[in-house]
Amino acid sequence: MLVGTALLTWLATAGTGNLPSLYLSTNNRQTAVASNGNVFLWVLSIAAVVLLLVRRRTILDLWLIVVLLAWWPNFVVAIFVAVVRFSLGWYTARCFALVASSTLLFVLLFETAALYSRLADAILLLRRERETKLMSVRAITAAIAHEIKQPLTRITSGGGAAQRFLRMVPSQQDKALVALDGVVNAGHRTSAIIDGFRSLFGEADEEEQLVDVNDLILEVLESLSSQLKDHRIETRTDLRSKLPPVPGNRSQLQQVVSNLIINSIEAMETTTVQGRVLQVRTEIRGHKIVVAVEDSGPGIDKDQLGNVFTAFVTTKPHGMGLGLAISRMIIDYHGGKLIALSDSKHGGASFQFVLPIADPTE
Repeated sequence: MLVGTALLTWLATAGTGNLPSLYLSTNNRQTAVASNGNVFLWVLSIAAVVLLLVRRRTILDLWLIVVLLAWWPNFVVAIFVAVVRFSLGWYTARCFALVASSTLLFVLLFETAALYSRLADAILLLRRERETKLMSVRAITAAIAHEIKQPLTRITSGGGAAQRFLRMVPSQQDKALVALDGVVNAGHRTSAIIDGFRSLFGEADEEEQLVDVNDLILEVLESLSSQLKDHRIETRTDLRSKLPPVPGNRSQLQQVVSNLIINSIEAMETTTVQGRVLQVRTEIRGHKIVVAVEDSGPGIDKDQLGNVFTAFVTTKPHGMGLGLAISRMIIDYHGGKLIALSDSKHGGASFQFVLPIADPTE
């Protein structure tokens, strides 16, 4: 490019005598070469406009048409008016050429800036999508770790207890067997949690089950009986008899009830031992089953009540803020609804979820 520029500069200066004359030296009028050159350029621009109109694909094509149209007055003036150099027509033609050239430069700069802006927006969008995907992966990983932590703790403590019972002299084999049964149940529970997550995120094709909610609640209370006893919590149940089944994933629904009860246990740690009461009740409301888990803890602040189901939002010092978020996701997955209530006068929190009753005709 530099060599070509230097060559053209030399030709226009030192090689002036080799170039054709555009104006006659006697009266400064255009020669036939200049006039024919302007006609040729005008015809060429007309052909370019026609081609651009036929193949118009981008905004840049449209802008090029505008620039070529801006050149047309220059050709018209140069052919019919600016026949004498340094006349009004000659300067007018130069002005049209300046406007057309400036327009072309502006269009190219504008389109380049617009393309770079769209490219920057696209890169920013890709970065946000990547961050969102990474956040989703972290959330899923944290959620799985959060849910399997309890059964894994039970496996560890149960295995340790079984070892101690077997090392006693004489060995307490009956107690060791009970502890090992707890380990096996916790192992099954861990496997069920993982399967539940796979089903929840659409990676497993599990058949829908008919779940007895009352039996499910009693199983969860039995599995958490040692925690309830250690925290000296009085458990009250008010389960509606002959409760119709609900369709869904038993493990996932068990996970919801377990999360709600564990939250209640942790909430009542700050209250006096005498006033720790956990109440679980079920009822039928229309074509839906209502499950309520109520505690006598300090309740939930009204300013935080709307955010308790938001992932990674927690009021606990060492909480992850995932239990309630996962629970709501599971209930939504089952076509139900999970809400939180708090008694500002008497204290305590209540978590209620509703589930549709199974269609007896199916």
